[in-house]
Amino acid sequence: MSIIERTNPLNLQFCVCVVLNCSCPLGITISKTLLKANALVLGVDSRPKDESLNAGLGTHFQYEQNSPGDVSSEQIMKIVEDRYDQQRMDVVINIVEAGQEEGVKDAVELMEGLAKVIADGARGKGALVTVMGDAHDPEAAHVQNVIDFSKDLASKFGKRGVRCNIVLGAVAIGRDKTSYEAAKENMHALMKTERIANDVSSVDQAKQPVAELYDVGNVTLFLAGDMGENISGAIVARDGSYHEI
Repeated sequence: MSIIERTNPLNLQFCVCVVLNCSCPLGITISKTLLKANALVLGVDSRPKDESLNAGLGTHFQYEQNSPGDVSSEQIMKIVEDRYDQQRMDVVINIVEAGQEEGVKDAVELMEGLAKVIADGARGKGALVTVMGDAHDPEAAHVQNVIDFSKDLASKFGKRGVRCNIVLGAVAIGRDKTSYEAAKENMHALMKTERIANDVSSVDQAKQPVAELYDVGNVTLFLAGDMGENISGAIVARDGSYHEI
C-alpha cells in the first residue's frame, strides 16, 4: 500500500504508529495515510474494523477491537510486541470525535503511559498527536478542554523527546506554515491518490468534506515524522499553520 518512497523524508518505514478511535471516517483516513508512508499501524477502537483496511496476519495494519478507555499502555505495548515483534512505539494518534471531548479526561492515564513508552523507547523520541478534525474554532470551550490536556502532556514529555501537538480542522490559525509547505513538496504522489480515489468506504458517510479529511490526514503524517520535528506544544490547522499552545 506504500505510496511514499523510502527515500522520501516523509517515509515512516518501521515506525510503529498507534491510532486510537481509528474506525471513524477520520481515523480510517489517517490510518491509510500512515500506511501509504510505510508505517506499521495498530488501530484501536471499540467499533468493528472498516472493511477497507486489511488486518491480515503479517500486514502493516493490525487491529484491536477494544475501547481505548479500557486498555492500558502496557496492554497496547504487548499487542505491538505480539503483532509486529517490536518493543517500541514511535507515534500515537488520539482522535477526539465531536461530542467525545469530555472523554479526554478519562484517557489521561493512557496517554501519559503511551508518551512514557515513546520517551523510553530505543529512538528516545516520537510524536503524540491529538486530532480534532471536525473542530474549526480553537476558542470553543470544548476545544479548550482538549488544549489544556495536551498542554499538560507537552509540559511533562516535551523535554523527553515526545512532540505533543493538536490538529484542528480549522485553517489559518497561525502565521507560520513554512515547514508544512516544504513537506507538501514531498506529498505529490500521495495527494494524487487522494484526488483520483475515494479509498475509504466510510468516508462517504462522513460529516466533513472528504477533502478536509485528507488535509487533516496529511498534516497528521507531517507531524508524525521527522519533517515535523521542530513543531511541539502547538495547535496546528489543516493548512499547516500553527501557533504554540
